[in-house]
Amino acid sequence: MTVANQSRRHDSVSNGSNPTFTYDFELFSTHDLSVYVDGALQVEGIDYNVDSIGPTGGTFTFIVSVPANLAIITAIGNNIYEQATEYQTNEDVAPTRIMKDLDKLVFLLQQIREKQNRSLILALKSQLSGIVVDDPTTVDKFLRVKSLSPLELDWATLVTSGVIALPLSALNGGTGLDGHLAGNGFMLIGNGAGFTLARMTAGANIGLTFSAGGVQIANTYTPPTPPISTGMYGSRGNKSKNNGATPTTKFDLIADLVQCWKPSDNSFLVKSAPGTLTIDFGAAGPIALGRDQAAAFGAGNFVYLYWIMKADGTISATASLTAPPTGPVLPSGYIAWAPCNAVRWDGSSHIIPCHMVGNWTWYDGKQNVVNGGVASVETTVNVATFVPSSAYTFNIGGTVGNNSGGAIVLTLRFISTVDWRTMNVATTGAIVAGMTADIPNVGQQFFYQWSAGAAIGFTADVEGFEMSSGAI
Repeated sequence: MTVANQSRRHDSVSNGSNPTFTYDFELFSTHDLSVYVDGALQVEGIDYNVDSIGPTGGTFTFIVSVPANLAIITAIGNNIYEQATEYQTNEDVAPTRIMKDLDKLVFLLQQIREKQNRSLILALKSQLSGIVVDDPTTVDKFLRVKSLSPLELDWATLVTSGVIALPLSALNGGTGLDGHLAGNGFMLIGNGAGFTLARMTAGANIGLTFSAGGVQIANTYTPPTPPISTGMYGSRGNKSKNNGATPTTKFDLIADLVQCWKPSDNSFLVKSAPGTLTIDFGAAGPIALGRDQAAAFGAGNFVYLYWIMKADGTISATASLTAPPTGPVLPSGYIAWAPCNAVRWDGSSHIIPCHMVGNWTWYDGKQNVVNGGVASVETTVNVATFVPSSAYTFNIGGTVGNNSGGAIVLTLRFISTVDWRTMNVATTGAIVAGMTADIPNVGQQFFYQWSAGAAIGFTADVEGFEMSSGAI
């Protein structure tokens, strides 16, 4: 019979319940089949039985237990590499026996091809031949090219952790040659585009930089800088707040990521997961995690909080009376900063409790600026105690109460005499309506005007303010 061009291998996936599996190639005997479960060889007659054989394949069934769900079942043809037929001189032609022997030759070639398809081979264009591989002597080795002419491979030691001593041995992939002076050391540093190999001596540093342009040699070695970005300073996920243990004089800066501006060259340093940085307003500076000045902050001021960074990526924080874009006086060693937001240092030299969300500082309690206002002429409301001059916007919340017996109108303005928002409250009896508004910060004030005389009036509280702190 003819033999199809096919693989003498069939893979199946167990469903955990069906013990019977198929194969799709011809067998002369049940012993010509090898079965594996997830790579483990099974024994015929103990683990499984071959149910049927034929020109197009057959089935086999597991005896003791069904392979686990999703187990890989592999059936591979395993004809013995021998010629068991002996032909006698001048005997009659036996076409069936000849055909079976020829079929077996094809089966064996297909078995060889299946193994070759799973083997590591050189590319077709390769001119190398006569590959020699040393016998491995221990475990935990990796195969490396030892020689190209002739092509020879050996087993080198894989260093999984710790420090590789110099000179680098041949077994570790090096030359084994001592290329450095006694007492000197080497440092290998990745720089994003390649790597830098620096040789440190007692009196000087020699740096070799490997790049696409070749090898560059320098007399000094400059440490790598932290990741440099472009764009605006700021933070992502700013959720800073008063310190839990000492809320009146300490503040916790909290964010997912910070991008600090380096004024000297307008570059940016990025720090992810900076952790919680607690600023102590009582620590004299300029100092990290303290003030940027030696003198204590005067009562009744806004204090601006900053993240600060060193060239090596160290991140900290400081507090300053100076708002962006000027920024803080940096402690020694720090070269870049990013604003967090501002807090109010009240008349008792305490931090008014607040929570920051992105660019906003939200007071934990209401800060009243109007209480029962009923002025029928434009009236100025100063919010400088609770809104810094550098804020872009502030939020007020409050109530409008009317028991005058007729309709009243509340008018809000941030520019004098220019109506910005109106609120109508019509009633036949007493009524109090809630209101809220985000007001542009023009001069740390807003204006209101009441259209009626006697009434419950207008009450307003500053709830928070927004600054351009670059929150992402």
